[in-house]
Parts: sequence; structure tokens; C-alpha cells
Amino acid sequence: MLCDKCKKNNAVTHIKTNINGIMYEQHLCEDCARAEGLTNSYENPFEQFFDSFFGQPQIIKRTSKNCPGCKTSFDEILSTGRIGCSECYNVFQNELLPYIKKLQGNVVHKGKQLEYTESKSENTIKSTEIDTLKKQLAEAVETERYEDAAILRDKINKLKEGK
Repeated sequence: MLCDKCKKNNAVTHIKTNINGIMYEQHLCEDCARAEGLTNSYENPFEQFFDSFFGQPQIIKRTSKNCPGCKTSFDEILSTGRIGCSECYNVFQNELLPYIKKLQGNVVHKGKQLEYTESKSENTIKSTEIDTLKKQLAEAVETERYEDAAILRDKINKLKEGK
């Protein structure tokens, strides 16, 4: 992507500004960004935090590298919101981590913990028992043991009813 100002160099500084709900974007090369007085680091870490709340331009240093697996660039990931392949997570790790942390609240996946309740446990046991009885019923019908099949059918129906 070329610089919006000089139209000669590759843009490395990307500014997004939200003014009254309208998003403005400006893409500048390093020289034009420096001429505008923009830098890619803050003296005070709290300055960046407060700037994001009060609508000051957010400066993002983007890389020009592409993923070797799918050839996706970081600009494409940001514009589509989709990662190209699993290798992109390794290639763009430093660029993606701030976004992931902002969206998810953390960068370490801990998974979900299943809640253990008696009703879930009982339902699982009941379901397994019904499956076993259905197999026995099919076997009884196949071997023409119809009296056994009728008893098994009644047991299955009682379990389904919850008695």
C-alpha cells in the first residue's frame, strides 16, 4: 500500500481516527509520518491508554511480511478480520497478540470447565443404559426371542419416561 501523502513509498504508519462516528484512515510512509510529527512509540504508557478513549489517532506499525504458508499479509488479516492459516499465528504473533488480548481479555486459552451436576450425571447413565437395552432388544428380535424383546421394550419405555 502506497503512502497517501507522497504516493511514492510504502505506507508503514496507519492512522485511524473516529470523529463523530465517522472513521477516517490515513496511511503514511515513515518519512511523511515523521514530517507530520507522528511516532510509533509513546513516552508515557498511560498516554496511549487515554488516547484510545478520547479519540486521538491510533498509530499502528504494520509489517510488510507475508505468511509463507498462505501468502496472507497482516493488512489483509486486519481488513477481513480472518486469519489465513494456522501458520499466520506464528508469523504475525507480535502483531496479533495486542488485538487478541483486547478482544479476549487474555492471550492464554484455558478452555471451558464442564459443570458437574447430578442431573447431567444421571442423564448420561440413563442414556447409556437405554443404548445398551436397545442393542439387546435388536438382538432378541433377530434371534426371535419375542418375550424377551417385549420385556426389554418395556424397560426402555420406563427409562424414557423417567420412572
